[in-house]
Amino acid sequence: MKSRISINNTGRYVIFALLSFINAVSMQYVTLRSNDLGRYIGTGIYSFRPESVLWFGLCFFLLYRFFEMGLWKQRGRLIFSLIFGLILGFAVVWGQELLYFNSLFDSVQRTLTALAVTFGIMIFTVPLTGVVLDICDRVNERGVLEASPCKLKPWAYFLILWAVFFLSFLPLFLYTYPINIFGDATDALVGDYLQGGRSTHHTPIHWIILGKFYDLGVKQGSANLGMSLFVIMQMLILSASLAFLSYYLYKKQVRKSIRVLVLLVSLLNPVNAYFSVTAEKGTIGMALVIIGIVILCMLYDDPFSGKGKTGIGTGNIVRMLLFVLTVSVGSLFRNNMIYAVAAAGIVIALIAKGKKKKCALLLMFALTLLMYKAEYATLVKTQDLITDDKYRESFSLPIMCLSRIAVLHGEDMPKDLYDEITYYIPEPVLAGYYVGTADSVKGGASEARLEGETKRFLWLFIRGFFKYPGDYLDQFGMLTRGYWNPLYEHVLPSTTPMPGAGIPDGYMNIEPKNLLPTGGKLFDWMYHKDGRFMIPLFSIFFRPSLYAYAALFAFMYATYRKSRSRVAVSLIPLMYLGTVFLGPVCQFRYIYFNALCLGLSLYVLFKKEME
Repeated sequence: MKSRISINNTGRYVIFALLSFINAVSMQYVTLRSNDLGRYIGTGIYSFRPESVLWFGLCFFLLYRFFEMGLWKQRGRLIFSLIFGLILGFAVVWGQELLYFNSLFDSVQRTLTALAVTFGIMIFTVPLTGVVLDICDRVNERGVLEASPCKLKPWAYFLILWAVFFLSFLPLFLYTYPINIFGDATDALVGDYLQGGRSTHHTPIHWIILGKFYDLGVKQGSANLGMSLFVIMQMLILSASLAFLSYYLYKKQVRKSIRVLVLLVSLLNPVNAYFSVTAEKGTIGMALVIIGIVILCMLYDDPFSGKGKTGIGTGNIVRMLLFVLTVSVGSLFRNNMIYAVAAAGIVIALIAKGKKKKCALLLMFALTLLMYKAEYATLVKTQDLITDDKYRESFSLPIMCLSRIAVLHGEDMPKDLYDEITYYIPEPVLAGYYVGTADSVKGGASEARLEGETKRFLWLFIRGFFKYPGDYLDQFGMLTRGYWNPLYEHVLPSTTPMPGAGIPDGYMNIEPKNLLPTGGKLFDWMYHKDGRFMIPLFSIFFRPSLYAYAALFAFMYATYRKSRSRVAVSLIPLMYLGTVFLGPVCQFRYIYFNALCLGLSLYVLFKKEME
């Protein structure tokens, strides 16, 4: 009997084993920098342990599949795999260098070493991307529609799932009753509403609604009642947005396996329940924008061949108005969302098929921006708000980059450059510079000068980049590393029920209670302590990088498939991610919109073409 293993195959296997070993060495180099994080899943995995052998075997298998399927011969897939694999590989190396050494581009030797290690990690990430890409293509080739019609009425299906999602949030609601208030939410309720600060630093619509529910409870003799009603309203809106996506897939008769996958990802993602019970400002708004994106899917599905003068159809006009309403109001809860909508909207409209649809979508996005501005102006006018930090907030990254070079190179940089930096950011403010958050300096920057001399400041920012590009890159990396470094253990704030801590004397206190009939100790371990970060697979959902890469992969796949409709669906999440990367600090709450979009990103990978 002739052996199936030829010399050529044997040589290939030897090469696979050698490459897998190089990958192991590269991963060891990275994980040695995170010994203190060994208790978290995904770090410190290389040593003489079973998981090390499993990782080596997985790398070998991926290389085998990559070449066995001939993915390396297909130009489109190869380019996609190389680009995404490079991003993943470099993210791991750069992220760990920043996490433990605060810089990578401070020396040629460190940079070259990082590139070599990146190559070693790409031995794993490139074939992994190729295999995932092949799976997506195979699913698309089989089609996504059911042969038989759905049994339930779509509206009944929606109501059932709405109830299911809402009920899935209840255990955490009972654990954190009446609400989980932390961070900016406490400042918004107390400083802006109760004490009359009336600042736009925290989105006005959020603290106005939060304060009104608090007042409602106080009038009834219980602040707990008001806060619990706020949470119930928030849970209803969030669960409705998740059910609406599933309703859309059901009505469209998408194949059951895909519907179930999207449903389970949305239902079992623990961060959805977490945010449903917090007072975090973005939850309601992001849920409304998700509804808007699903409406956008419906608009893209329709050829706009309706009757009447416009030929758009009454149904589509109603959908467009609903999009304007949900997205404009939703953006009020996170102002950076409107920038993402504006940037994405132009592209989404221009790539639409047909002049009629192009014009209609351009008009829809223009109305969304105008509606947002009108709504925001109304809030400012009716509440007599103080707008005192618009430019400092918008220029967080430039302020930090200039602060970094002034602190690190102030003695040897040109005097005129240093003087101009301190013109906007005074020296006493620079003394408080901390590399990980813009809050350390942005509050002391001159708002008046940033507003009155914006062009001069931006030119100063550009001058600094050409002089110290490495410091700019490292500063950007330090502010964003939790979003894109898969090994970073950046976590959610605690779910400890301590909402009453920030309510000052003279105001009715909020009294937290654990109303769970059983399982309190389990919830304490998972949310009061760090248990949720130690559970395999479950812990992945608490890593921001999952959602950053899901958004990026969905957009890249849409481009790879040359699909207008896929690109349209994936653009707003991608553009929003871009605004997050320009933010003042890495916080999970900033990227929660992308977490909500995880099911939508999966749908993009299997979306039926409607070109």
